[in-house]
Amino acid sequence: MVWVPEQLVGAPLGTTVKLQCHIEASPKAISYWAIDEDTMVLNSDRFQSSESHHSEYKLDAALTIRDFREEDVGKYRCVAKNSLGDTEGSVRLYQLETSTTAEELAEDEEEEEEEEEEDFQTEVIYANHGGLAKKQDYNFCTNN
Repeated sequence: MVWVPEQLVGAPLGTTVKLQCHIEASPKAISYWAIDEDTMVLNSDRFQSSESHHSEYKLDAALTIRDFREEDVGKYRCVAKNSLGDTEGSVRLYQLETSTTAEELAEDEEEEEEEEEEDFQTEVIYANHGGLAKKQDYNFCTNN
């Protein structure tokens, strides 16, 4: 049996993505990851498959994809095979569109710093034992 907890996974380009599946098989199975219909995923600088065995017949398989790229989009299959046959589960990996780039984030940080330097106004409300006693507006400036 192959169980895939997340069958649809989205990620922005340039990030690290981890695909997972859980396998139960007796006799013990070998497992591997494949993309689309016929391409086995081999370990490399960007692709790393791993297994965590829980017992003789139970394991978790994972595929980590570093520096996610457009060409990595597709259907990934977690395949388990033993002497009695094979089974698989699939994960569809897609690109998440991001509205912010690193350059835009840097620009936003600069704008925030500029705004902090500007004067701002706030209300200060004084309280006494009987409730609100006095409200007054104050101007503050963070430039020293």
